[in-house]
Amino acid sequence: MAIIDTEVENAIDRSFNILRTRIDRFGTSQPNIQRIAGSGRIQIELPGADNQERVRNLLQGVAKLQFWEVLELN
Repeated sequence: MAIIDTEVENAIDRSFNILRTRIDRFGTSQPNIQRIAGSGRIQIELPGADNQERVRNLLQGVAKLQFWEVLELN
């Protein structure tokens, strides 16, 4: 299961970086983005953002994260 745990951590890291890039393009001053340890969640705070729907659409985008269990035959 260590391989799966590593893949999950890598996927969360990639998601974090994608969100960071999207937030940087949003132009909000002093955004706060951080991983919540042990939960697999990412917390985002955007002070001064007035339009919640615009922010939600920006962050959700079209990316889709999926996990597949793979059976390896020897």
